[in-house]
Amino acid sequence: MSQLFRRVCRLTVGALQFTELRMSFHVTLSVQSKPNTAEIVVFGLSEQSRAAVTQKGTEVRLVAGYEETAALVFAGQVLHASSQRQAGGWVTTLECRDGDPQWQSRMRSVLQKSTPHRDVLKTVAAAMGLQVSPSQLALVEGQTAGPVTLYGFAHDEMDILCRSLGLEWSMQAGRLLLLKADTATAETAVYLSPESGLQGAPECTADEAGNFKDVKKKKKTHRTIKLQSRLQPLLKPGRLVELKSQTLSGLLRCSKVELVGDTHGSDWNSNCECLEV
Repeated sequence: MSQLFRRVCRLTVGALQFTELRMSFHVTLSVQSKPNTAEIVVFGLSEQSRAAVTQKGTEVRLVAGYEETAALVFAGQVLHASSQRQAGGWVTTLECRDGDPQWQSRMRSVLQKSTPHRDVLKTVAAAMGLQVSPSQLALVEGQTAGPVTLYGFAHDEMDILCRSLGLEWSMQAGRLLLLKADTATAETAVYLSPESGLQGAPECTADEAGNFKDVKKKKKTHRTIKLQSRLQPLLKPGRLVELKSQTLSGLLRCSKVELVGDTHGSDWNSNCECLEV
């Protein structure tokens, strides 16, 4: 557990960076196309800093974790901000969203009959200002049956396209994450046990407990597993988790993560929803 001591929290808003002030945050990340969000509260900002950080659209980056494991847990833009004077001083709340400019993007394009689906994907992604990697393009096959009109919000067109191709898409720190439905990224699985930060017993949607492999022989449907650990930036949507606990052990795919922290409080956790794989 030595790697889980000595908290780190570093907030960058525009040109300003904060490390010493009290901060709390609630970050929600998922593999769904709905944008990731963060609510960040900063205590004791000066008048000049309050004015600077509350501008809508200002870039936000939040690094959190522990001294040896701190990493980026959220990147996005300020959607709304407010400051209130309380008994202990000024409290500033930032409501942020990942990929807000991309989410607001609109498009108008007509593609010819038999256009490769890869080209359709690149067209929609380009309208959102997103890059598609070669490995992501490799997930896409086939071509359109007829002409295709792409019109309106680009994220709606991305939803329609990916749904038809059996893909999941989301924006993670302003970048496109594209996966086959219910599959994981190629990153190394995060090992999670009581010794590496797991807190309490994982919760399962089914009544059975035990080894996943034994349960799979009885039930083929994927189960949702909820677990909590000390805050770990490596637990990200789409990544594999190698779980080892007294009640459940096996390989999971992380679908949703909530990171909750308070530099001067007890909260410093990652709450995950996972699917067994």
